[in-house]
Amino acid sequence: MKNGFRPICRAAFEQTYTGADIEANWTAFFATIDLCRVATEVGDHLGYAYPYELDRRATATSRMFTSWTMKRRPFTGRLETINETMMKATRIFETVIYADDLVAARQFYTEVLGLELVTAFDVAISFRCEFGALLIFDPEKSILPGRDVPSHGAIGPGHIAFAAPADTLDDWRAHLAAHDVPIEKEVTWSFGGTSIYFRDPAGNSVELAPSTLWGGDWGF
Repeated sequence: MKNGFRPICRAAFEQTYTGADIEANWTAFFATIDLCRVATEVGDHLGYAYPYELDRRATATSRMFTSWTMKRRPFTGRLETINETMMKATRIFETVIYADDLVAARQFYTEVLGLELVTAFDVAISFRCEFGALLIFDPEKSILPGRDVPSHGAIGPGHIAFAAPADTLDDWRAHLAAHDVPIEKEVTWSFGGTSIYFRDPAGNSVELAPSTLWGGDWGF
């Protein structure tokens, strides 16, 4: 090898050899990538275009994995929003909508929709759902600065959807009629299932949604 390579090429080639150390392996890996780029000169001579953009993206991804495996500072670049522990939020716990009249909202969601009230304050009321909580805030109070938690708010009607198995829709229609809640619209989806839409006292759009939505097979 010493006789067949120019000194500069021999030095580059030697850097591709390594042992069992993880850092040495990554160093050798990137040295191999650098050495392979010598092929660009051959490719240019033969009329082949080197995939520079693919090279850039592949190298960036490789360096990101390097930072994960070596527990260093996460790679700073296009993929920097992915942290080295690969955290993933898997379930929505709180859903928030807004209402100017929390008394009317409390009556509607307990009597019409049958939700269990958990807490009631001047700024918000909360209800327990099967896999989380519904919070309804007074937007004029929740938007104020200096609260114990970050301020938030919204203008205009919001939207919320509750899971509704297909065999319960007739009962829901009768139940809403008995509480003088008009159905605003019904939508039968091309992929199956029907949604029923109506309004709460604050004007928020409330939906009874089928399990066929958003990819289907939701198990309810």
